[in-house]
Amino acid sequence: IGKISLSEYLAQIDRISLFLSGKTDLITRELKTEMKKLSAQKKFERAARLRDAMQALEILSERQTAIFSQKVNWDFVSLFISGPNACVNLFKIRDGKLIDKENFTYSTPGTVVEPTANTKEQAQTYRGDITQTFVSNYYTDATDLPDKVLLQDAIRNQELIEQLLRHRKNKVVKIEIPQRGKAHQLILLGQTNAEEYLRKQLETDANDLDKLKEALATLQAALALPAIHRRIE
Repeated sequence: IGKISLSEYLAQIDRISLFLSGKTDLITRELKTEMKKLSAQKKFERAARLRDAMQALEILSERQTAIFSQKVNWDFVSLFISGPNACVNLFKIRDGKLIDKENFTYSTPGTVVEPTANTKEQAQTYRGDITQTFVSNYYTDATDLPDKVLLQDAIRNQELIEQLLRHRKNKVVKIEIPQRGKAHQLILLGQTNAEEYLRKQLETDANDLDKLKEALATLQAALALPAIHRRIE
């Protein structure tokens, strides 16, 4: 709308992209350079706004947890299943820091029992299918793609998913199932998070259903209906 120049607008867009990728250090350096430039030009009000933005970025960086000493860009996908319900936990690591956590719930078509000697392979395949559905759907639309995706369970079409990621990122993106070390611990933590999130979600859904039933019963009594109605026109 003409409030700023095109170059200033594009610079803001670049900073937003860096911010969402967790690269706050790079933004801070750019802001410091620009703040000094504005101060030299006696544009103190704009310089003060940049100073405030830098302080906000520093607070954000302190809150982000450093997980790896290397500046890796990895996604961790964990899964928890309870009966017909499943929850996926996604940890996003950018520049070695945990910058985001997301949870996604699903209603699955079947039920997974506790793995035994006879059902373990079947359960792992079932879990892998749910994981594959999530990965293929999520990374078809995601804009911030990692360099590596680490999964809790193996998936059937790993090579196909890797091709999808490579096509979208224009570089090789590996899919791995960590068995030990910090990466494996993060997968287990993600599974715990998924379990807790699903439990709370199911409790919320149950409470909402109880409230709905109570409201319907109240309406039935108020209208002297012979049974709880299922349709209103």
